[in-house]
Amino acid sequence: MNVKEHLAERGISYDVIHHPAQERAADVAVAVQAPPHVVAKTVLLKADGGFCYVAAVVPSHCIVDLEKASHALGGSKIELASPEEATIQCPDCEGGVVSPFGSQYNLKTLIDDNLAQEEFVLFLGNTRDETFRVRLQDYLDVENPLVVSLTSNR
Repeated sequence: MNVKEHLAERGISYDVIHHPAQERAADVAVAVQAPPHVVAKTVLLKADGGFCYVAAVVPSHCIVDLEKASHALGGSKIELASPEEATIQCPDCEGGVVSPFGSQYNLKTLIDDNLAQEEFVLFLGNTRDETFRVRLQDYLDVENPLVVSLTSNR
């Protein structure tokens, strides 16, 4: 199910911003003319050698601190997943794109506590050329992610 359908099915209002395809979340922020701290990127993490995968939603200008992610997940060994693993875990997303709605793919979802303080959040859906703007509280209500400290600034 794509992000539009997922949000509509749950009665969540959203805006869609179409833009040229972007590879990096920081470039999405520029393309949609939004501050990088409200544009989220979703990073797929591999826990315990691939025993499970986790969607980590963080501000576009930050990097996931694997030690913090490990702590949030009870000491699991954490690695970044490959783009190929992202395609396997999120098969209806464009290659390498990971939906911020990990629950759609039976993934645990974490969100950085800095991002969780914003009124609105912007994120890619299933493709690199469509960004969704939703109220953060609506996202939290629908996804019910674990809110934790996950990042180190670049």
